[in-house]
Formats: sequence, C-alpha cells, structure tokens
Amino acid sequence: MDILDFEQLFEKGFGSWRENSVFVAAVSGGADSTAMLVASAGLARKRNYRIHCLHVRHNIRSPGEGEKDLQAVLGLCKRLQIPCRVVSIKPGKIEQRARKKGLGTEAAAREYRHAAFRHEAKRVGAEKVLVAHNKDDVLENSIMRIFRGSGPRGLASMPASTSLILRPLLHISRQQILVYLDRVHESYQTDLSNYDTRYFRNRVRYTLIPVLDKHFPFWKEGIEALGNTQAYIADYLETQARESVEWCIRGNWVETSGDNFDLLNPVIQEEAIFQGLEKLLNLSAGKTEIPPADYPRRYRVPRRVTLRQFIRRGHQVLDLGKVRLRRSGKLLQILMWEDPLLVRGGACSAEKPGNYRFMDYSIRIDEEPGPGLSFYCELPVVFRIPLPGEKIHHRDFQKIKTRDMKNSIIAEDRNGKIAYIWVDQNNIKTLLCNEENTVYKTAVSVNVI
Repeated sequence: MDILDFEQLFEKGFGSWRENSVFVAAVSGGADSTAMLVASAGLARKRNYRIHCLHVRHNIRSPGEGEKDLQAVLGLCKRLQIPCRVVSIKPGKIEQRARKKGLGTEAAAREYRHAAFRHEAKRVGAEKVLVAHNKDDVLENSIMRIFRGSGPRGLASMPASTSLILRPLLHISRQQILVYLDRVHESYQTDLSNYDTRYFRNRVRYTLIPVLDKHFPFWKEGIEALGNTQAYIADYLETQARESVEWCIRGNWVETSGDNFDLLNPVIQEEAIFQGLEKLLNLSAGKTEIPPADYPRRYRVPRRVTLRQFIRRGHQVLDLGKVRLRRSGKLLQILMWEDPLLVRGGACSAEKPGNYRFMDYSIRIDEEPGPGLSFYCELPVVFRIPLPGEKIHHRDFQKIKTRDMKNSIIAEDRNGKIAYIWVDQNNIKTLLCNEENTVYKTAVSVNVI
C-alpha cells in the first residue's frame, strides 16, 4: 500500500464534513494515533478543516516513558503546525478509581480519558474526537467479548462514529498503518505494556491470534460477519424492548408492569432492564430525555447471566452497584441504591467489619463472635448469587433439595467457598463448606431482612 492508497482509505473512513469543521485528535504517540494525526493534517489542508491535538498523560507508567510520549507528541504537532493540549491526571487517581469502582486499571483510565475528550471537544467546539482504533482492534475486541459472554450489542461491530467519537482508521489494519509510517518517514513511540501478557488483550493478540492465523486463516472474515449480524440483532432487540416495555419515572426510580414484563421473551426482558437502567442513570444525572441510541454503555455493568438469575428464578431483589432491581407487587422497579457494600453484577465484597445488606439478607461482620453466628471468614469476603448450572459440593448435599434453596447466595473468601445460604420459611439456612474450627478469623452473622 503506497501513501496515496492509505490516505484515500483514511479519507473514506473520515467521511464528509462542511468546511471549517473542527476536530480533536486523541494522540498517545503510538503508531496508530501518530498515523491518524499525520493523515488528518493532510486531509485538513485539502478540505479546509481545523485539527486540534489532545494528549492525555495517565501517569500509570514510569515518568520517563510518559515524558518520552509527551515530547514525541509535542514535536509532531510542532512539525504539523497543529495546536496541542496536554491533560495530566494526578498520579494515583486512576488506581484509586479502579479500586473504588471495582474496575481494571485500563477501564478506569478509559473513563478519565473520555472525560477529557468531552471537555476538550466542548472547549474548542469540535464536531468529533478522532480516536485511532483500527481493524485489528475491532477483531481483538470481538474475541475478548466472546470470551466474556457479551450480548448482541457487545458482539456487534465497533461503530465508526458515535455522538462523540469518530474512528477513521477502523477499516485499516495495523500492518497498513506501520507501512504508511515507514513511507512518510515518521517515527512513533512504543508502549512496553502493550507486550505484557498479564493483560487480557495482549494475551489475545500475542498468544491466541497467531494460532488462529496459522490454523484458521479464515477466522477474520468469520468474526467480521458475526459482528455485522449481531449489530442487526442488537438494533432489533433494542427496538422491540423499547416498544414492549414503558419505564415510568416515579421520583428517583423507574418502574413498569411486572405482568407485562413476564410475558416477554427472556432476551427482550434482559434488554428492557438495560434500557431501564440507562433511563434511571440518565435521570439521576438531571436528564429526563430517553437516552439516544449511542448513549454511553459504561453503566452496563451487570452481566446477562446475572439478570437471568433474577428473571428465571423469581428473585425479588437484585443489587447491581448503585442500582437495585426489585419486584414490588405487580410492578418491576429499578431504584438508586446507596449501600456501603461494594456491589457489582449480583455480587458484593465486604472489606471491613460492619453492618451490610445484600439481596434479602442483613449481614453483620464482627471481629469477635456474637449472637446468631453463621460462620467465620477472612476479609474481604464476597457474597454472590449462584451461577447457572453451578453445583453445590458437600457431603450432606443429597439431604437438601435444590428447589428448597430459595434466594440462595454463596459466601467466599480467598480460601474459596465458605458457605451456601438460603431462606426456608423465613428462616436462614447455612450449609458450611468447611466445618473445621476457625481461629483468628472474622465472624459473620446473616439474617433475613
């Protein structure tokens, strides 16, 4: 691929905009974003656009590496005569956010980065923020989401454009980008963490994809076809859910008819719950409009497997982070739920002694045994709902019928499963996984709310 071929492909991915349109290019200094900025500068001269550069310093790598990236970006912008704004995130803030929200470091960094995108786009009046995702990124994302059990929207092809983002490199491969940079004699920075196979993406990129390339050379076409099909399915399901379920605003919660909800196909029910969550979270941010189709999906924390526990097993309550899903009479409600327990996707983690609530249970964690002791544990202790098909391994399990274990949860600490807990005629039943006397551990008491 020569320079002209690359730039024509880039121009096609960029699309057409009116003269004097303003764009913000998010540039890290790596190969992809460097190629994007160089190509954008050429297209801006040709079409009379204005390009601004934004460089976000995450401060999660060594100061030396971050400084090299910064100087490379500043040097490139100077040569291309493009104004550059640098946003530096205070060291430790990303790690702190990751711990607080139960996210990975990369996910927390993405939240800060997108906040910077929105702020800079508003500041300069930009049409879009240019992001350098390429064709290989799309394929890697698809594989990762298959492993994570994503639904149709997660498996759908990455959109070339959203209300904020434009991805002009989406149909250009990483190899084509490297060839282009070589032809225009442009250097770029290499992030050594991109080769660290402790990260899921890097294991996919350097361990799995070479095997697929060698033994299944047709896999890329298959993944692309899957993504395109899932995009159609996702659009259809979202439309059906929106037309079938009306979420009504009631103060600081939303609700709908439980009878109507129960008549729907399970996959439509799942999508309807996601839409209800988005509407509630939009409401909590002071907006009463229904979220647009490209509303950020960052709040889609609960996995579908978690929602199926609530839908199919008749649970009355399901906690999902700061949101609670609840059946109340003939109504299905989604409420904002402020709880000291770290809850995410139908599971929760208690990291210190105190009084907590999860599902239909009140939980007390003490450093010393008290009345109503259920079991001992080490902190942090996690309480979660059982996964579909998860079996209880216990020598006395044959004495207990699974259907009698209503609203059951499982307690785990770093040593593994501690206890199975369920309600029988408003009484707590606890099946211990290890009944040995535990010394120097924290005492846990569980009761029905």
